[in-house]
Amino acid sequence: MSATTAAIPAAGWELHCDSGTSDKFYRFIVIFGSNPGVIFIYGRRGDRGQVRVHPHDSAKTAIRRAVTMTHEKERKSYFLTCDFTPFSIPATELADMNDTTSVDAHGIAALFRQQAADLGNERPNVAPL
Repeated sequence: MSATTAAIPAAGWELHCDSGTSDKFYRFIVIFGSNPGVIFIYGRRGDRGQVRVHPHDSAKTAIRRAVTMTHEKERKSYFLTCDFTPFSIPATELADMNDTTSVDAHGIAALFRQQAADLGNERPNVAPL
């Protein structure tokens, strides 16, 4: 497989908080492969959300970071609205996790959500893209 057609393995899930006057989401995307990292997209439901990209030295540390953050959000009344969903990112969509400005986080999130919808992994209250 050439570099232009290669697929990068990834997985994502999403949490939602609607306690009190809050109506927020937190989307987690873990990138595996030779250039691992975590993408967090979060904000009020209905907004595109803010993006944080965190490159990691290994997939193991990327997963650990995402799981730790997931538990922190669950302690703050966030609940699962999109189940763990494995998906692939075309190599052309993700040049380098270390160059955080080049990462198209919203485009990658769209790939995740399309796969989640195809697999039936979305639950009620899932945030729109």
